[in-house]
Amino acid sequence: MMHARPLRRDDAATIRAALTDPGELAAALGLCDGRMGRERGAWWREGPGVIVPCPLHGGSSCHVFEGRDGAVGWSCYGCNESGDALSLVAAVE
Repeated sequence: MMHARPLRRDDAATIRAALTDPGELAAALGLCDGRMGRERGAWWREGPGVIVPCPLHGGSSCHVFEGRDGAVGWSCYGCNESGDALSLVAAVE
């Protein structure tokens, strides 16, 4: 049996740095599955980011974007939740 190494303090920063493409992150999390369009439950590209169904309430109002600092973030216009790439992963999981 293989044991995972203990997490180090800089692991989260390393993971965040690797998550730089909003579309790739949303697709990897399964948020871009299904139909593309502007109706409920669908997803679409919006500038450099994507609008996807919110992982918390399901409405198509969650914007996954690249922030000014180059890091991926997200913000839902429906439930007003937001955060960084890791909090989006947590919301999906």
